[in-house]
Amino acid sequence: MPATSLIKLALSCTVHLLLFAACKKPDSISTERASLTTQEESAGQAPTAASALRAVPTQPQGIRQVENSGFPVVVDTVLEIKCRRCHTDPPQNGAPFHLLTWEQSQKARQPGYNMPIWKVLGNAVRTGFMPDRRVTLVPPVEPLTEAEKKTLLDWVEAGAPHASSGWPR
Repeated sequence: MPATSLIKLALSCTVHLLLFAACKKPDSISTERASLTTQEESAGQAPTAASALRAVPTQPQGIRQVENSGFPVVVDTVLEIKCRRCHTDPPQNGAPFHLLTWEQSQKARQPGYNMPIWKVLGNAVRTGFMPDRRVTLVPPVEPLTEAEKKTLLDWVEAGAPHASSGWPR
């Protein structure tokens, strides 16, 4: 087989392995990697490039889970799952602000901008602007489900109450 064909085959395999790793859940990746590494080590072999590629991290950097965020639990759960990959501290992928605490959501997006972040969030969800699926992430950005949209929009319509308000009732 010519050298160029071998290189193309190797590149193709690498791409497929990266795509395979991107489709795995993070826990299954680390479990699979540990399993492969253990199998390879018990056979007296060093971990292979394939097992290293399968271990490509899929967890985004930054904070996603915030203890006592001040958001009602149902809102905080949606923000954690769908928004804080980018709206974290520091913000990632061009996000203009973080959505970590209720207090932050009450502030204006930037000085001189009178609309609080929670209203910006409502407009972005209502218009379908967010989540921004143009951003290329691994795993890919997923759209909000109808239930997630309803949760966020109901919270915005209620005036973005703090968790201590008992919302939703």
